[in-house]
Amino acid sequence: SETDKFGKSPEARAYESAEIILERDPFQMLAELARDIVLIHCEGRISFVNESGINTLGYRASDLIGHHVSEFVAPPSMKMLQKKLSGRALGNRAQELYELEILDSKGQTVPFEVASSPILRDGEVVSIFNICRNISTRKTAEARLRHSEREKSHILESLEELVALHDRDGTLLWGNRVAAEVAGLEVEELVGRRCHEVWHDRDCQCHGCPITDVFDSGRSAQWSVTLHDGRRWDLHFYPVRNDAGEV
Repeated sequence: SETDKFGKSPEARAYESAEIILERDPFQMLAELARDIVLIHCEGRISFVNESGINTLGYRASDLIGHHVSEFVAPPSMKMLQKKLSGRALGNRAQELYELEILDSKGQTVPFEVASSPILRDGEVVSIFNICRNISTRKTAEARLRHSEREKSHILESLEELVALHDRDGTLLWGNRVAAEVAGLEVEELVGRRCHEVWHDRDCQCHGCPITDVFDSGRSAQWSVTLHDGRRWDLHFYPVRNDAGEV
């Protein structure tokens, strides 16, 4: 490895940067109490990792200290790591928040959210301070939510009935395939348009429309209406509530 103008290797500079920081006892105490991984690196070479990092990833301290962070980053995240390291080398001193996939001691990929900040001494960057939070639970929840949304979408799209979601003034927020076919539009073209414009060719709300009553009462309603092309529809309106119980 190359030495600097003082004859110090990257490993020596990494250890030196750790010594500078760890002279401050409060820092070390907080770092060791942290549940997230606290990691410091100098030019990518790890100089400090707290006990949580060792326990979470399953490595020994000697497996990490003095080694380059790229040795522990999963291939899909390597491009992101290189981008961040290059930015720091070019003088980027901004606080950053990004995601990386890290390899634990068993070779398993673990997703982390990384909060990164430069550590300055006499106005110069001496190392990079990182707080790495395991986001496995969040990623699992997000994947389950996406799967659930896909399932609901497949169900609604497979129905032969017109299904639409709109707000109090009749502005369409979503519609299924049948809703678009009846209107002679693409599904994406429904959003943002008023229901009386789309299906009734009117510039104002239809007489007798129960939308307002459903919003005000919170109860479902039925309505039979003849479209502008002569087709007759029996419509069912159901209130959709948010977490606060509001329609």
